[in-house]
Amino acid sequence: MTRVVYRDFKSFHDETYYCGCSEDNLSDKTCIEKEWFCNKCNQFIEVVLDGDNGENIIFNRIKANKIEVDMRVNVDIYKIYEFHYVLGINALENGKLGIGLEGYGRINVDKNYFINCRVDDN
Repeated sequence: MTRVVYRDFKSFHDETYYCGCSEDNLSDKTCIEKEWFCNKCNQFIEVVLDGDNGENIIFNRIKANKIEVDMRVNVDIYKIYEFHYVLGINALENGKLGIGLEGYGRINVDKNYFINCRVDDN
């Protein structure tokens, strides 16, 4: 797995990016900043955040229209350890989606908005 660090479009201070194929592929920033998906190995780019407590948080950035029920998502970048299970998704007007989250309520986002989805076992 390849690790690459970019500083120009980070959401969090200590995030790095991993891909299952090669560093050469991640050196083309468009696969990260446009889609967060590697077309070469056909997988989402893993974003790894070094948490304040020493715990690594691993997540993917997925467009809202690709979110599924039971995924764990983060909606507040100021609460980096807080992830909520997706309970349901509804289409709203003007290309928006309503995403119901356990313990949080509903968020309304554009279908192309990227959401941090937890992928590790924590």
